[in-house]
Amino acid sequence: MCLAIPARIEELKEDNLAIVCIEEFTPENANAIAEGHEAQVTRLSISTMLLPEPPQIGDYVMVHAGFAINRM
Repeated sequence: MCLAIPARIEELKEDNLAIVCIEEFTPENANAIAEGHEAQVTRLSISTMLLPEPPQIGDYVMVHAGFAINRM
């Protein structure tokens, strides 16, 4: 079984690379998020070369093993 994580594209780089933001929602921080506080945020550099069309900043993608595999 594989695991893909939804992420938001924040920055597009050269050579089909992008910086994405992954917000961690857990039962422990769910109430804080509901009250307007930010979740823990992780930023990753990923490849967008597997996407059928170029992504845009703000797009949500599914990330698996460092690659965006689908646009949502």
